[in-house]
Amino acid sequence: MMHLKRLLLDLISERQTITQQQLDVLTDADWATICEMAMSHRIAPLLYWQLKQKMLVIPVSVSERLRNIYKKSAIRAVKMQAELLKLHQLLSSQRIHHIALKGSYLANVIYPHAALRPMRDIDLLLPQAQLAGAYEQLIKHGYRHPPKYAKYKGSSDDWLKFSKHIPPLLSPTGVIVELHHKVFHPENSPSEDLVADDNFWYRCIVAHVAGQQILFMSPTDLLLHLIMHASYDHRFNNGPLVLTDIAYLIEHCTIDWSLFWQAAQVGSSKDGCSLVLHMVKYYFPEIRIESLDDLGSKGQSLAMDAERFALLMLQDYESRAVHATLSKIKARGIVGKAKWFF
Repeated sequence: MMHLKRLLLDLISERQTITQQQLDVLTDADWATICEMAMSHRIAPLLYWQLKQKMLVIPVSVSERLRNIYKKSAIRAVKMQAELLKLHQLLSSQRIHHIALKGSYLANVIYPHAALRPMRDIDLLLPQAQLAGAYEQLIKHGYRHPPKYAKYKGSSDDWLKFSKHIPPLLSPTGVIVELHHKVFHPENSPSEDLVADDNFWYRCIVAHVAGQQILFMSPTDLLLHLIMHASYDHRFNNGPLVLTDIAYLIEHCTIDWSLFWQAAQVGSSKDGCSLVLHMVKYYFPEIRIESLDDLGSKGQSLAMDAERFALLMLQDYESRAVHATLSKIKARGIVGKAKWFF
C-alpha cells in the first residue's frame, strides 16, 4: 500500500520522472486502490491531467474512469463559478464587502483548469458588522440551512465565539455557502486572525472571473491561510491537495516572503509553516521558497520528515496507526510546539 501512496503523490507532483515501466507492473487491484485514494482526496482530476501531461499510458478502463471523473469535475466547476458570480452580484448590489476564499481563487485563477481543483463549497469572508445583513439577503433569495442546521435562526455571539463562520447555507442550486467573519478557526489557531491586521483588507487583490471583478485575499495571506487550514484546522487529515494548491500559488503569484515569515513568527506558527513548505519543496523541487532553510538543524529535521507527513495525508487520520506515528514524531521534538496535531 505504501508504495502506491508514494506513486500517487509522485504522479500528481514534479518530484521525479515516473517511467512507463513503473506503471506497467501495476495490477488491476493496484489501479483500483490508486483511483479510490485519488477520489477520496479530490485529486483524481489532477491525476488524470498529469498522466496526460507526462504522456503515460494506463489501462483503458482506468483512463475511462478518470476521464469521467474529470468531466464531472469540469461540470461541477462551471456550477461553482456560476454560484460565485451570483453571490458576488447579490452582495455587491447591497454594498456588502466580501472576499472569496481559498478554492474560488485557486480554481478560477491559479490552476490551469478549474476542473483540476474541485471545490466542496464557497467560502466568503465579510466584515463581522455586515455578516447579519449578508445572511438576511441570502435567506431572502432562497438560501436555506441544510437539515443539520435547520433550527439555526441567525448569527449569534455565542456561535461566533467558537466558529469562524455562521452555519452553512445551501443555495437554490445545491451549493454549500459559508459566510466567514474570521479566516482561522478560533479554537485551533495559535495566532491572531488575519482580519485583525489593519492592512489585511488593503492587501486584497482583484481578479477577473468570467468577466467579473472579484475580490480575493492577497497571495501572501492566502499562503498562510492554506497552511493554517491544513495544519491547525484539519491536522493534515484533509488530503494532499494543499501541496499542489501551494505549489501553483507560489509558481503563479508574487509572495511577500518577508511579510509571510513575519506573520508566521508573530503567530507562533513558523515551525508549522516550515514543515508544510518543506513538504511542498519535496514534491515540487523547482519551486522557489525564500528563507526556508533559516531554521538550521530544526529545518533539516523538518525536511527529512516531509515525505512522512505527506504520506499521512493519504491515510485516515482517525486510525490508530496514524495517531501512533504522529505521537512518535511529536515525541522526537521534530515540530517542537506543534500542539496543532492533537
